[in-house]
Amino acid sequence: MQVRRDKLTGDYRIRSFVKTPNIGGKITPDTIIIHYTAGVNADRVVKYFTNPKARASSHLVIGKDGKLTQMAEFDIKTWHAGRSYYGGRRKFNNLSIGIEIDNFGLLTKKDGVYKTWFGEVVPKEDVLKARHRNGGGLLYWEKYTDAQVNTVFDVCEAITKAYNIKFILGHEEVSRGRKTDPGPGFPLEELRNYVFNGIENGVVATSVLNIRCFKNQRLLV
Repeated sequence: MQVRRDKLTGDYRIRSFVKTPNIGGKITPDTIIIHYTAGVNADRVVKYFTNPKARASSHLVIGKDGKLTQMAEFDIKTWHAGRSYYGGRRKFNNLSIGIEIDNFGLLTKKDGVYKTWFGEVVPKEDVLKARHRNGGGLLYWEKYTDAQVNTVFDVCEAITKAYNIKFILGHEEVSRGRKTDPGPGFPLEELRNYVFNGIENGVVATSVLNIRCFKNQRLLV
């Protein structure tokens, strides 16, 4: 997988380019921001982002099967970060590439049944019980699939090689107190270690290759 002319190319997981109308002008990205969709599925999110009334968008949407749709060139502003602040900087739509991962996010449990905010039942084996990095008690979250995690790792590696990326952040880190995505189910620290410490002169160091063998079961607490 690689970036050419501000688009991903060269990989079977790239489904299509579906242009979103919800964009701004040119940007020079130095940050990648990871989100979960909290939506029904990836196709519905892509459709939503093509609606001008949505006033929201992202550069990439990654489905549970690990396949992705690109919705804007990486040097174009999309509307994914909203009110955002990190490291003394604000307005991260102007600074970042947004990656949306198809995931329900926070779940509720009642009578032993796990449900999304819109009432869909989630199988127990797809549920993670964990504390959020921003604090709070043990809550229930949908797990990410291994296919999704692997795709995000590959995408971030390709983007970092193409642009001067300095930060990979969760939406929860740039909109603390307002957003919880991507939540405790996504291995943000492992991703940052893989991309920033595992790439030496464009070659993945063998010491971090084990990260690519990530299994969701390791996140259980």
